[in-house]
Amino acid sequence: MGRYSQTDLQSMTIDFVRFPLIICVFFAHSGMHATFHEYDFQGPTGFHFFENISYLITFIIAKIPTRAFFFISGFLFFYNVIKWDSEKYKTKIKNRFCTLLIPYLFWNAFVTLILVVVHYLQLFPDLIAWDNPDFFSFKNISGMFWNLNGGGYPRLFPFWYIRDLMVVVVFSPLIWLMVRYLRLPGILIAAFIWVSDILGFNIAGIVGISTVSFFFFMSGAYFSINKINIISFSNKFFYSSIVLYPLFVFADLMSRDMSFNIYIHNIGIIVGIIFMFNIVSAGINSGKLRNSLILASSSFFIFAAHEPFLTFTRKVIIYFIKPDTELLCFITYFVPAILTLGVMLSLFLFMRKFMPGLLCVITGGRLFRRVGKEKNEK
Repeated sequence: MGRYSQTDLQSMTIDFVRFPLIICVFFAHSGMHATFHEYDFQGPTGFHFFENISYLITFIIAKIPTRAFFFISGFLFFYNVIKWDSEKYKTKIKNRFCTLLIPYLFWNAFVTLILVVVHYLQLFPDLIAWDNPDFFSFKNISGMFWNLNGGGYPRLFPFWYIRDLMVVVVFSPLIWLMVRYLRLPGILIAAFIWVSDILGFNIAGIVGISTVSFFFFMSGAYFSINKINIISFSNKFFYSSIVLYPLFVFADLMSRDMSFNIYIHNIGIIVGIIFMFNIVSAGINSGKLRNSLILASSSFFIFAAHEPFLTFTRKVIIYFIKPDTELLCFITYFVPAILTLGVMLSLFLFMRKFMPGLLCVITGGRLFRRVGKEKNEK
């Protein structure tokens, strides 16, 4: 018999996975490509072991986090919502104004300011190439908060996730109706559209909604609205997920250059999320894994602040060591992520102690909610 009820285990598992998923995001952004003024470093070639390991982490395992976060966000958005009406919608939108929009605007503006200062002071000229000299144009100013230079990302590119999340939140009444009336067939249609990639990554680049955000947010909403416990559901596939996920990872790796890889890759992500919930919940229930309130509360700050520091650190290391052996390639791949994590976690702890008000605002109030939870548990 487990230590916790399924409801408590679900909550504890969601809290636990936040931090390791953010670490995975680091490696999703740890490709070896680096642009310098004098040349464009495309990364090492000929080191097959390194290429397989880095591809496995960056392009397979590290693709789970944003999908899992969309799923969790959809689940929590509709959690304990008995009746959906205009007042409930207004309340949800008002809350997301603080938790999503304010941090979104702050971090994009903050990173833009840093890049502008670095550019005009000519700091690190060998490492930083300015991608848009016409900074003060209307197109550039507006684009940095939504779709910079038509690339599909805001200035702080990891925040495409926040942008897409805000969009699906705006369309949450439609998602509620689809879940309530289309039920499972609606989820399967959304799953087919995403897995098959028939619409591509973005349904509409200008709007900023993607098939991945819509499907996983809607799937989380389906669990929540129908009161399906995530852990209870995942446990039904406990042993099959343990067997199938490694097989999908291997198949994904081996078929990465083949046209049908997208189907293996996307189905593997779904299996991987079930695998993740099973492994983490089992670890927590057995006492082998324990939640850390500090790590859980730091996850959003680390996510928001890790770029462009991670990219700059990687460029510095590549610039000085010029990785031309497999060992140096691994150093260049792992060390920037480890250094970035250490710096961001230290900065979070510093701000938590000396600037909690500012930290609360720029993380959407997540700090105070965690601190309150910590006091309640003591």
